[in-house]
Amino acid sequence: MSGQANELRGEIDQLQSERQILLAQQQAVRQQINQRDAEIADRERAIAERDRAIVDRNREIADRESALQDLESQRTFLEQEVQRFERELQGLRQGNVALSRNQPLAAGIVRIVDPDAAPQAIDRLILQANETALQSILPGAEDSNQQVIQITNAEVEQLRNQIQDGRDYVVRILAASNYFVGEPCVLAGEACVNVYGSVVLNQRVFVQGQVIATTTVDPTTMSNARLIERIQLLVAQARFRAQQAGISIESIQVADNRSETIVNFFNQIKQYNQPLDLQAVAASATNTGDPLTIELYGSQNNQVLFGTQ
Repeated sequence: MSGQANELRGEIDQLQSERQILLAQQQAVRQQINQRDAEIADRERAIAERDRAIVDRNREIADRESALQDLESQRTFLEQEVQRFERELQGLRQGNVALSRNQPLAAGIVRIVDPDAAPQAIDRLILQANETALQSILPGAEDSNQQVIQITNAEVEQLRNQIQDGRDYVVRILAASNYFVGEPCVLAGEACVNVYGSVVLNQRVFVQGQVIATTTVDPTTMSNARLIERIQLLVAQARFRAQQAGISIESIQVADNRSETIVNFFNQIKQYNQPLDLQAVAASATNTGDPLTIELYGSQNNQVLFGTQ
């Protein structure tokens, strides 16, 4: 009996020893699992950070491309403005310019509730554009019904289709090229003044006091010519952004449209011996079909110091 007891105790001791070994192995396996889980979590964090970095980089690239496209559009607009001024100057040297390229010949705000009324609305503006072109090219023309503008039926149909949904639209008929007083083809009785139509939704594009364009100047380091160039660039940027919003460039006015006002603004800039922020601001709430008046302001630390208003 004593021998059996000893034998049983030995078996129990062996089982307990094996149990301890199994527990130790189990603990080691758990540690390995925890270590692997930590490694997986680290890898997932690294992948997530890498993905976020890629997304941020792609967003930065997209932002830069968008800014580059905006600058390219502004550059193109400024080049077109220079070319337009050069053509007009050449035209003035050669003869009187009657119509300038992109000049509105007729414009109106229309709301078509009945689609059948669309043709009449467009035809009325086309007739008005024809009359404007005729009187500009042949002042005092005897035949006031002479057809001088040219626009395709497909273009007219497209204009009609664009305004049939019952909303307010600004419709413009514009000259496609420059034309002179006494244009030979008009004198010959031809309908040779090419025009095109523009349709934009009449909606609020600027609120009163909205900053349209900004730039900086430093009167202590910039020459007068450079300061004037910055003011011109500020105005050109504001005009460009207003055009992008659908406002006709012909209806954009800077301050009271007097050169003395701009000269006074320039002189105020020169009085300061510190860098200044210049802003072009909408003088009032403006819809697409409204004329836009732009006021210019000089400021420091978001505090307005002077302006054209």
